[in-house]
Amino acid sequence: MKIVMIGNTGVGKTTYMASLYGALQREIEGFSLKAVRSDDHSRLSQLAKTIQTGEYPSMTDQRSEYDFHLRHKAKDVIEFSWADYRGGAITSSTKDEQTNLLISDLKKADGIMMFCDCDALVRNDHRSNQISRMATLVNQALQNVDHIICLAIIFTKVDMVKEISDKHLGCFQGMISAINASEYVIGSFVPIACGTQFINVPMPLLFTLYGSIIFKMALLEVEVKYHHTVAQEWMAKSKGLNGLWRKVKDTWNGEPTDEEMAVYLYQQAVKKYEEHQTLVESVQALVDCVQKLPLIQKEKKLKDYANECANISYKNPIYGDLKPNVKKWF
Repeated sequence: MKIVMIGNTGVGKTTYMASLYGALQREIEGFSLKAVRSDDHSRLSQLAKTIQTGEYPSMTDQRSEYDFHLRHKAKDVIEFSWADYRGGAITSSTKDEQTNLLISDLKKADGIMMFCDCDALVRNDHRSNQISRMATLVNQALQNVDHIICLAIIFTKVDMVKEISDKHLGCFQGMISAINASEYVIGSFVPIACGTQFINVPMPLLFTLYGSIIFKMALLEVEVKYHHTVAQEWMAKSKGLNGLWRKVKDTWNGEPTDEEMAVYLYQQAVKKYEEHQTLVESVQALVDCVQKLPLIQKEKKLKDYANECANISYKNPIYGDLKPNVKKWF
């Protein structure tokens, strides 16, 4: 699966990714993160260590892509790629290679992280956030979508503002309407803080992966039933005189017998069932987390989202004040 991360230059995308990776080197509610490539692990771990000293990474000047395993209680849950775009890709013309690649990735994405500077938002500096441009790109990607997409609207630097009110969220009304009009898109606002203070840091990733993990579990349920049903059909064919004759013929021709096919398919059903059971506990943990977020829903108003954002930012943060133990990474 693919996650695409977009946001204006300086909004904190790379800081977030590195801070998240550092935090999830230990389990949080059972979840942890592992880079597929060792050089990515080293780079992100070093960045996270540097951020903890108050020094932030330079701005992304090109598209970067990382591959990760999300794990739950030391077991792989899902593998995904994560594309990080330079902020300029949002404002460049459609002739720009990075911008064309961004549009293509958004259309194929299973999850989208849309980063907005909360401090700029509260100061009514919409231009620095490029919210309208991001909304246009995302809305284009969501047209005619035929698969589940989780869209996280992430407010960075929430520790720098005193409050988020409904008047600050008016610029998202069109996107809220688009999400509510789609049967495939699940949306949420997610206030976070990274760097020297951590607020809700794992939540954007867990929410963005939420839909794909549930879909994977549902698909495994279908595969278990399919393999078990077909196995029973093969076993039924192996019975009686016709089954005996087919067994002789298959053995003579060096082909698998009906019974052997049934055994193989039963084994596949068991394998898929075990994969499914591995996901059950992780899905429940995800559901418990996601239900605490300001999910975008038809019956809600902007004031409701503002109140929920304030609640998990200042009063009752999810995974607040996480401090990675960087000594364990090296």
